[in-house]
Amino acid sequence: MRFSIAVQNGFLDENSDKNWIHENNNTFSTSQEFAMRCKYAFVILRCPFRRIASAYLNKVVDGVTEFIPEGSTDPLDVSFRVFLSIVMSQNAYKPTMDSHWRPQVDFLLFENYDDYFCLEDFNYFQNVLLDKGLRLFDTRTDLKHDTSSYEKLNGEYSNIPLSEIKKMKDGGVLPTYESLFTDECKDIVKSIYSNDIQLYIEKFGQKGLLF
Repeated sequence: MRFSIAVQNGFLDENSDKNWIHENNNTFSTSQEFAMRCKYAFVILRCPFRRIASAYLNKVVDGVTEFIPEGSTDPLDVSFRVFLSIVMSQNAYKPTMDSHWRPQVDFLLFENYDDYFCLEDFNYFQNVLLDKGLRLFDTRTDLKHDTSSYEKLNGEYSNIPLSEIKKMKDGGVLPTYESLFTDECKDIVKSIYSNDIQLYIEKFGQKGLLF
């Protein structure tokens, strides 16, 4: 979205470095005053189960976010289940949570939006926004922010250490999102993201949810 908005405003062209905007996150950050003047407001939500699994496989496994115990210099070799338990412990202090797994409802500016879109239906809202004059550029492949190029394995990977998942990823293989979730993991996500799940179901029904 940030890259698309920069292009639409003539700040970048579509062939520009896709990563530039991610290194300049404050660009095009609006004030509340200007936000309240907008004529059309939309929000894009993601299935909370897919979102947290994606955050783990990208941000945590790749070492973008590390969990370092007090008194140590070595990051924790956390499994997905342990990662969820850490996020659960952070939930009481949401302002300090990493934005990639802080509940989505915390980022809502308005009580109501003109349109609510779910990321799982990208093609649909891409066309809706194009009709309104906003062309979206899908940069996920260029930035390696998606897992479509990896071979997917089913199984039970919730307790597999991060280091083993990293070896798999380096070899072009990743667990499916589903294989990261035991019943315990599902319950933790339901607890942390109860409001996100409620909003998602209210706007889109349960069809798009992973579980």
